Amino acid sequence: MTTQRTWRWLALFVLVDLVLVAVMFRHVSGDSEDASSTSVATAPGESAEVVDPAPAAETVAGLVEATEDLTVWGARGSCGSGSPVVLTRDDAGVREELDPGITELLRLDVNDAGDVYVIGADADCQPLELLLTEGATAWIDPPGPIRRWHLTPGDPTTLTTPVGVVDPGCAPVSFVSDDAEGLVGCADGRIRTSDDDGATWEGDVALESLRSVVRAGDDAVALAPAEDCAVGSYRVAAGSAAFSGCVQPEESEGLTLLAASGGGYVAVVGEELIRSTDGSTWEPVGS
Repeated sequence: MTTQRTWRWLALFVLVDLVLVAVMFRHVSGDSEDASSTSVATAPGESAEVVDPAPAAETVAGLVEATEDLTVWGARGSCGSGSPVVLTRDDAGVREELDPGITELLRLDVNDAGDVYVIGADADCQPLELLLTEGATAWIDPPGPIRRWHLTPGDPTTLTTPVGVVDPGCAPVSFVSDDAEGLVGCADGRIRTSDDDGATWEGDVALESLRSVVRAGDDAVALAPAEDCAVGSYRVAAGSAAFSGCVQPEESEGLTLLAASGGGYVAVVGEELIRSTDGSTWEPVGS
């Protein structure tokens, strides 16, 4: 009987020992797995999950200026990319490409004489002025410092004015200026104004997916999508925006820009020019 009891105690001892060994093995294995997991997530160069940076603020898609018959426009580009910006010039239906030798378009002006004035950025993201007079083939650098409002090279959130770099409180997608007064359309849809070279700003009228805005006397005309209209025109006055007409009912690839001209307004939608005398009724040029 003593021998039977001894065997029972011996079997129980062996069973407990096996359990303890199993527990210790699982514990060591678990620690190893946790350590390996931590190493993969924290060690540089390992295949940890990649988190994309927050998207940069939207930049101005492009700029356009127009007179009665002449329209010049182009994409803004980016001086950081180093790619050249090419402008399109349409003079009464005759088109040509202009290469001012810039990497970012910061301001664009035209006049009734047919001259084209540009502020752009060079490959080092430094601003420079360029002028192409009517009939000329070479751009020239006007003398003197740059005094006109322009987008800040390499910065999608500010403008540069005679008082320096200014923050309109949003990322500009469109701007126009005259002397000390400026009007900005924002990436978040707001339309803001300044009368002191951008030192202070006011106005929070907003249009969803705002594309472009220009002055219309004391008011403004803006482009943004509308119901059943890919590009609609809006009259902005007295702190509100009201739909006034359909510029382009169908979606188009490319730029959507707006300029005031001597005879009203001209919109660039994709590759098409669309004019209006009142900001409400729009017709493709040449139709």
